Amino acid sequence: MKNDLFSVDQVAEMLELHPKTVRGFIHDGRLKARKAGKKWRILKKDLEAFMGGEMGQAVQRDESIPGWENRIQVSAIVDIFVRDANEALRISNSIIAVINSKDREYGNVRCDYIYYETEKKARFILWGRPRFIANLLTLLSKISE
Repeated sequence: MKNDLFSVDQVAEMLELHPKTVRGFIHDGRLKARKAGKKWRILKKDLEAFMGGEMGQAVQRDESIPGWENRIQVSAIVDIFVRDANEALRISNSIIAVINSKDREYGNVRCDYIYYETEKKARFILWGRPRFIANLLTLLSKISE
């Protein structure tokens, strides 16, 4: 029974959250908890309900769910300091070329671009599947080498 009851600090550590965030979930009613003296305690079954399944159980792939293949999307902001607007535009064109020639398995990808003249900085905001964004970040890291 002891393993079926968690403190706010234990739940925060498991979920890699700050204890205040966990308390906020409790106060908002999103995470069921009970008071034991002055401290909150969370039952394992309530934590599992909050997390959407049994603890330690892998999420099963369900192709019947629309959009399953795009279930995880990543966004990344990349700032690159450049000499001028032309260099920023060349980098932008290279990113667009990579995106346009990507394999279909990578799904939808998006890149927004902003150039800050006063800072000589190009900002790229990337969205897409984790593997593609990771590959694109690896490619962009080669710019600084």
